[in-house]
Amino acid sequence: KYELIILESGSIKETLKGSIRFNPRNFIINPGEEQIVRFTINPFDSTDKLFERRGIIFFEHVDEFDGSEEGVGASVVSMIGTTVYVIPENQGFTFNLLDSLILKRDDGEYIGAVLTHNDSQRHVRFNIDYKIIDENSKLIKEGRTEERVVLPGEERGLMFLLEYDFNPGNYELVLDFKFSDARETLTDIIEFQIE
Repeated sequence: KYELIILESGSIKETLKGSIRFNPRNFIINPGEEQIVRFTINPFDSTDKLFERRGIIFFEHVDEFDGSEEGVGASVVSMIGTTVYVIPENQGFTFNLLDSLILKRDDGEYIGAVLTHNDSQRHVRFNIDYKIIDENSKLIKEGRTEERVVLPGEERGLMFLLEYDFNPGNYELVLDFKFSDARETLTDIIEFQIE
């Protein structure tokens, strides 16, 4: 939904709560210093249905200002987070392209749009390499989208600006979906006309 939803730790079935340990757990570093943090994930009960587990690890620092000079105290909390995915070994994925089309914005620019679905028990990461071919089979533009993530069981749309000054005519948009951890690709072709 493109909005931040904060959930209580351990409230989703994919949680890593109780299964992840850190070393060190608490530390303070000064500017320019480094700290390696190792983490270990305990094996999950083999009787459970195997599915991806995930969680966000936050590194947090709190600065306290007592306000003795200005008269107002404050706390500033800085957080840096990273997502950890734990995927069962040899867990494949099923990725579906539900729809693909070309949209015209009010300002006259054209957008490629796709709707995808991940019917797997693990997340999928992909980029789209795209090519625009004119009616004479000439390549007139190519590009690559940013990497996207689709969580298990989710649908996700992706739109990207074609950034080309089209002349009237017939065109094809060739989409090659490239997955970060698979050799297979998915190709789709959208035929469209500019009047």
